[in-house]
Amino acid sequence: MNHLLLHLLAASAAPEIHGRRVRGIRLLPPILTVAFQGETDVRYGVVVLSTPGPFFYLDTEEPLAGTGAEVFKRIEGFLIGEVSVLPGERVIRFELAGHREPATLAVYLFGSAAKVRVEGPEAIIESLDPAECGGPLPPPSPSRGKSLVSIDAERFSRFLEPGDGFARGIPGLTPELLDCFTAPDGAVRVERLIAFRDALLLRREAFVLGTRKRPGAVCPLPLGFDTELVGSPLAATYGPFRDAEEACRRVGASITGGLRTEIIERFAAPLVKHLAGRKRLLSALETEKKDAEGFYSLRNEANILAAYQSRIGAGASTVTLPNLYGDGEIAIELEPAVSISEQIRKRFRRASKLERSRVAVEKRIRAVVEEIESLEKDIDAARQAASLEDAFRPIERLRRRFGLEPAPRREERVARRSKELRRIELDAQWFVLVGRSDRENDEITFRIASPDDIWFHAQHIPGSHVVLKSHGAPGNPPDPILETAAEIAAHYSKARRSSVVPVIYTRRKYVRKFRGAKPGQVVCEREKTILAKPRLPEAAKK
Repeated sequence: MNHLLLHLLAASAAPEIHGRRVRGIRLLPPILTVAFQGETDVRYGVVVLSTPGPFFYLDTEEPLAGTGAEVFKRIEGFLIGEVSVLPGERVIRFELAGHREPATLAVYLFGSAAKVRVEGPEAIIESLDPAECGGPLPPPSPSRGKSLVSIDAERFSRFLEPGDGFARGIPGLTPELLDCFTAPDGAVRVERLIAFRDALLLRREAFVLGTRKRPGAVCPLPLGFDTELVGSPLAATYGPFRDAEEACRRVGASITGGLRTEIIERFAAPLVKHLAGRKRLLSALETEKKDAEGFYSLRNEANILAAYQSRIGAGASTVTLPNLYGDGEIAIELEPAVSISEQIRKRFRRASKLERSRVAVEKRIRAVVEEIESLEKDIDAARQAASLEDAFRPIERLRRRFGLEPAPRREERVARRSKELRRIELDAQWFVLVGRSDRENDEITFRIASPDDIWFHAQHIPGSHVVLKSHGAPGNPPDPILETAAEIAAHYSKARRSSVVPVIYTRRKYVRKFRGAKPGQVVCEREKTILAKPRLPEAAKK
């Protein structure tokens, strides 16, 4: 998303969003929505996470209503404080008031995909990417403090490249906007561009969103172009606008409208595949029915052979007899090595079998045709639905009917499996997972644990792997939590009857398997040691 447009949006949206509460955050890739609850109404922040984004806009309606998965539940109910975009960054930040420590909902709108995180003073508290939780904050942008929003004319001129008139490295300055203020001789009218920028920031200037490829470049109105300036033609323009909220909403609605179709097609893909399979089956059944209808000719041949069998010589391979069911004669192929009476019986048996088969095939064809018509009707209804919720209703019904439910995502499988493992809550923020067997030890260490989780094991003593995890708490665990986790590791070891047990601990990323290792066998690096008394916390004894 263009930095200048994002800055204009944050400036106009800040008074509207300030003081509202986070009611809920929904995710249905590639769209994420944040509900900002006011006293009488709700505004929705919509984030397009990937192509044709990243993009952000505000709307009065939620495109994911009734669909998607809820994320970032821990910040529901918090008040929104300051809304800002730092100079030089395409990141919009919503300060969260009421959190147990300073926190920010940050939306990173650059690159091939947006990132959405809840950030504390020093670490990432929550993220759409679970591997980032508890990790350090990303370094600030190297261009911080330098952007079209804040740069002056003199400094702007120093960035102009001699010869091509292009100013490189200024966030917010697009080739489309620069072209609007470039004269035929290649000179850039810097003062006029800065004056246009200032008028935008003061909301005194209307603008369009122009583009050669995708919307987002803030440009002056075409009718306001100076006749001295010959800008490159824009492939399309949106607008005119006087308000950044309206501009972003118009473009955002256009983007999400296209993504809506993409999302529906993605969710309907198993049904479309199933429909194609049903059509192939119908074609095969119709061929089978056509073959089965041959019982008429087989039965007729059997009756003709029975009527004239006295005329047929032994060992004949073909015979021509009067046609009892039509004019003229009929040629019938025979099996020379089989008696005529046996060939007649075989034809009658085959005709009866084909007749029964035709009845069954016709019944199956009717069922398959009804299934195809139902699938086509509901898929078309989903594609033409007014909302994603209305579209998903028939899709979900059909997926349940035909056993086409989507497989759970990895994070869902991990979350579900972590609840099935031995789990001990240490406090409101920290808990441990304890392996019950060698295979379970491998599972919690290498499949459930994140790289920065802390791993414990009794030193040089057989025992359970213990992994310390958080419910999203930032930073390192306090010493009492480390000591309690070590006591649990000592308890679930062969030395549980000792008075004191040395327990090693390290980050999970420093634990690895070695060649030829059996289940549960690992080596670790950068470990530290705690002398722990084998015991369980009171909560685990109940």
